[in-house]
Amino acid sequence: MLNEPMAAFAPLHDTPFLCLTTFRYDSEPVETPLRFAQDGKKLYLTLPMNAGVVRRIRENAQVEVSPCTRQGDLIGDAVEAMAIILADDEWAAARRSLNQKYGWTQRLIDLSNGLRGVQRVYIEITPM
Repeated sequence: MLNEPMAAFAPLHDTPFLCLTTFRYDSEPVETPLRFAQDGKKLYLTLPMNAGVVRRIRENAQVEVSPCTRQGDLIGDAVEAMAIILADDEWAAARRSLNQKYGWTQRLIDLSNGLRGVQRVYIEITPM
């Protein structure tokens, strides 16, 4: 069951999308609107393994998150956070949280990606 949001991530509590800001090797920020789920002090999201966001997180785990619209328009202040790419055996909590928030649409996305052979990773974000 989803816990009450931690104060740092409170602005994200009622929004379906967050803007994840990752940083290129030259420190240039890259903003990406994404679906996410919150479980207590952690945010979870899933992305294709070969996505640029994943590559940038591997290089620099420091990120910023802020509430946004589906189109990426910011609707709140950014929060500094750390992102980690979860190992395969750590996916259960992330998958459960995303399925609770998005229901059958998340399951359909997972099924579609599996049928197309898209390898995915789950990312866990915690406040700094």
